[in-house]
Amino acid sequence: MDVRTFFFIILSSFILLLSCYAAKPSLETKVALLNQASSQNLGVVELDSNLYDEFVAKPRNYSMAILLTALDPQINCIPCKEFDPEFRLVASSWLKSGNEPSRLYFGVLDFKNGREIYTKLGLNNAPTLFYFSPSTGPYAKDVSEPYKYEFNKYGFSAEAFASYLSGVLGTPVPVNRPLNYFAILLTVFLILGALAFIKLMYPLIETVVRNKNTWAAISLASVYDFFAKTMCEKFYVTLRENNNHFKLCCPKDRTDSAIPYCAV
Repeated sequence: MDVRTFFFIILSSFILLLSCYAAKPSLETKVALLNQASSQNLGVVELDSNLYDEFVAKPRNYSMAILLTALDPQINCIPCKEFDPEFRLVASSWLKSGNEPSRLYFGVLDFKNGREIYTKLGLNNAPTLFYFSPSTGPYAKDVSEPYKYEFNKYGFSAEAFASYLSGVLGTPVPVNRPLNYFAILLTVFLILGALAFIKLMYPLIETVVRNKNTWAAISLASVYDFFAKTMCEKFYVTLRENNNHFKLCCPKDRTDSAIPYCAV
């Protein structure tokens, strides 16, 4: 090997090392990119396959919850559409909570932007949510795999998701759900309508309540119900003592497990 070949190999190796080092951003660079992206999009970092690999790669001095979803109308993923606003609500609530932003980030990887990640992870369904713990720093955890959020166990609501994050993060994660003005107005309208109806019908209601026949009918119905249940029990006890096979017909509102029901 001559001198030129030797120096060429050394130079090529050096350039290759530099390119590999440049391809992997430093931890400070990743945090800066995450802060910028989350602040510009209400706490959510939109990802593609490259950004996913970049931000979940170690070292990480931050936690990150990443939602792998499929919002394409052609896929028509109903659970994805249901959970997406809840996920974003938790992300925006965390951003506005006053907590340290770099403690937790929220990322979304749509199927159309991350087919390679779906293939690499062997995923064939959505939504899927992973929680990545810090690998370095004061909050680091010695775990090799991310936590997987179980939708069947915890549910799709923002409150359930925030409660789960609070447990794994060790810090309360708030949910600041905006007021539903339509529901408030509807409730007020129904209350006012009910009050107006009562006021309008009060003379008729007063007449019925003060009518002796009304109370007489209620009393007779109560007495009939009492005697019907009492006689039913007595017949049951008598026939059971005689060891007779019978078909018992009791009032359908009977809840005593000792008295079997029958169809008539």
